Amino acid sequence: MPPLARLLAAIILLGCTACASIKTPASSPYDEAGTQALATGDRLTTKGCYQGAVVHYFKAVEWFTLADKPEALATCFNNLGNLYLNEGKEREALHYYRESYEIHTRYGNTQGRIRLLTNMAAALVSDTSSQEAEETLHRAEALATQAKIDWPQALIVGAHLRLHQGDAPGALARLRGTEGILTEPTPLAATLHFAWGKSLFALTRYDEALIHFSEALKRDRHRGALRLMIKDLREMGATLAALNREDEARVHLQRALGIATLLGAQAEQDAIRERLSPLTGQREGPYASVTDYFLERWRGEHRLTAPCQ
Repeated sequence: MPPLARLLAAIILLGCTACASIKTPASSPYDEAGTQALATGDRLTTKGCYQGAVVHYFKAVEWFTLADKPEALATCFNNLGNLYLNEGKEREALHYYRESYEIHTRYGNTQGRIRLLTNMAAALVSDTSSQEAEETLHRAEALATQAKIDWPQALIVGAHLRLHQGDAPGALARLRGTEGILTEPTPLAATLHFAWGKSLFALTRYDEALIHFSEALKRDRHRGALRLMIKDLREMGATLAALNREDEARVHLQRALGIATLLGAQAEQDAIRERLSPLTGQREGPYASVTDYFLERWRGEHRLTAPCQ
């Protein structure tokens, strides 16, 4: 899966998984069980425990089928699409997104349609041509304008579409106007900070990019979004390396590696180790040796915690 696709997946998960949760009171035992399963899936998704999240979303699909709640099923399909997108399975993600979109269209849920069009655009960036992604995103923005719904998620996906096309100035231009959200202590603000960081990094404005990645990390850390914390720290490490601050870069990458190892996220571990390898001049002293000791211990399955349970 290309790095940009992984970035888009993280952004869509952060921006839309929690907001897609069912918030209406349960009207039957099946509805209540489905709502609980969906909420558990959302909590696991926030932490980055995708394998467990899928199980609970599947349970929610079964309960909501028994409860005869199509719109709740649409939420489950959206969230499952998010997980498949994060795993690099864009076509599977699109399959779920389109099914969810059809349900929202059938029941007149405009915001649901906007969300799904935005998610489909993110998946299409990697799966097909950027032109189809652009057209789908335009539909989302047009619908949001028509319905007078503020939808900054579309700006984020638009920015990363521009990065995918090699247009870093265009990416930054897409984010203009979102500055007011950056001060909020919200997941959306974390998403925007990350998007600003990626755009500024592409423009070699590394000092500014580092500030935004750091702000994203603060917000992701506060809500325990482990897999997103890994990405924040990884990008901070890359930015520090670009600034020739190799010791600091190594420390941030090791922090990311520690979380990834405890989480059992093998793909993230591999990506971080690849970034660590060119950093020379290993720091000597007890801190470095103790860190290496624990990393090897956790890598060998000698872990005493289970963040996904």
